[in-house]
Formats: sequence, C-alpha cells, structure tokens
Amino acid sequence: MMGLFNRKKDIEIPNESSYDIEVCLKEALKLASEMRIKLNYTNESVTRLDILLLAYYEDAKENPVSIETMQNTARIFGVYLGEVIRRNWLFEYRWTDYNVSDYQRPVLEKNMDEVTSFIIDPTNEVLKRMLNGAVSSTYKYFRDIQNKA
Repeated sequence: MMGLFNRKKDIEIPNESSYDIEVCLKEALKLASEMRIKLNYTNESVTRLDILLLAYYEDAKENPVSIETMQNTARIFGVYLGEVIRRNWLFEYRWTDYNVSDYQRPVLEKNMDEVTSFIIDPTNEVLKRMLNGAVSSTYKYFRDIQNKA
C-alpha cells in the first residue's frame, strides 16, 4: 500500500477555519473505498478505520510526508470519526473550529453552561494514530468516549 498520502492530491483541506465537514466526509469514504474498507458511520466501522489509519502509519514510515500532509489527512478521517461519535450517541455536539498553534482543526463541542464547554478532538487522535501506529489506538479512544457518553 505504498503512496497512500500521495493518492489524495485532488483535495486540499485548508489549514484555516471554516472546514467543510461534508467535503471531509465524502473524501474519507472515497479514500477508504479505494482501499476496500467500508466506512458506514456505525460503531463497528471504527475498527476498520483503525486498520486503515495503521496502513497510513506504515506508509508514512516507508514514504515520509510532511506534517502538513499528515494533518490534512487526519482532518479528513478525524471528521469521519467525530461524525460517527456525533451521529450515534453525542448528537447534541456540534462542529466548531479549534485553533492551537499552527494546527487548526474541527472539533466537536458541547456548551455545558455560559462559560463552560466540553470538546472532543477526534482529529488529533487520528493524527496520533498515523504518527505513532499501534500505540495510539483510535478505537480505544472511541470506546473511552463511548463509555463516558
């Protein structure tokens, strides 16, 4: 599976605010389908996503890519992971932009009261999986969030 990152040259998720969630979701489904991995917004599909992300990790070891490319890819699959979480049991969360240093990304947010909000950052978890491999399980993160929901 060499060159996974190089295959997605036709889409560029900008490193700025106002992400198009639908564009990310369509791209995630397309990239997974090309690898014959079925993503269908079910809890079970997160196991398949975890396997897909491990393939990206292995590819990056063999064919190094820039951190920006990794971040853009993480945004695509992070939005998919977040959408599975939101659609299946945290529907009251909404997408918002999270800006930290040079890595801006969409996160799920729920306002608890006037000054407190809770944020779930699936994109960062996807990035960790692609950077660290098996030691950073996206599925374990998903199960932890599910157990707290």
